Amino acid sequence: MGSDIGKTTGTSFEALMMRQAKSLTTSHADECQNQLEQFMLEAMDWFEIDRMTMFPNSMLFFNQGKTLSVARAPHKILTAEQVGVEDGERYLRLIGNSEEIQIFDKNKLATSDVVVLRMLSAQGACCHYTIPLTQFGQRWGGLSFTLFGSGRCGLTETQLEQVTFISHMWLSFWQHSKLHRSLHRPDMKTDNENHRMLRLSHRQCDVLGLLAKGLSAKEIATELNLSPRTIESHKYRLLDMLELDSHADLVQFALRNGIGY
Repeated sequence: MGSDIGKTTGTSFEALMMRQAKSLTTSHADECQNQLEQFMLEAMDWFEIDRMTMFPNSMLFFNQGKTLSVARAPHKILTAEQVGVEDGERYLRLIGNSEEIQIFDKNKLATSDVVVLRMLSAQGACCHYTIPLTQFGQRWGGLSFTLFGSGRCGLTETQLEQVTFISHMWLSFWQHSKLHRSLHRPDMKTDNENHRMLRLSHRQCDVLGLLAKGLSAKEIATELNLSPRTIESHKYRLLDMLELDSHADLVQFALRNGIGY
């Protein structure tokens, strides 16, 4: 791209990357998400991308808004409510089933059987990209981004490699900041939690770990070769044994104690 937008503090992608990494390394965990959203916008200016979302490969977490979504004016982000559960699941399957970067041009968007892609076409998108994101050898989710307007050719292969690289950096800081905040909760009682952990069976630890990864009861049932009803029973038993109140509390407990991370 020939534009110099967003290049006020460096003359190369490497300079942009290093400046962001240095800033994230020295920032507080509570500030990380807001800072990441600003850095995503900065990179979007650099590559002339109009809308971008980083999301886990979990419909449960997607519906809970556990994503990073930003858009350059005049465009707006797409919310889970706008997408809907069924159409959101179809889009996530499209991302989750591919190990490669996917590129949808204007024609592919307009003729797709995936509602979300046709929605982008109706909004004037000319290109849409999806990039699989991996952490510690396991598929975490993906990054998607969209370019709007006519007469735009999209990103080069080198630029796609750069976006992939920087998005994995964002993901690492984002995930570790969430873990850090969870581990340093003022009301956390480590001794009590260690005692509760000793009560759990191996199967209960398996269920708890998969819940922490964002899997639904149906998905966990498939993974462990059990029925969804059995998984729900395990979940309520875990809430009772661990003296917790909600699904979110279970996930936080698991992360604090190194389960499912």
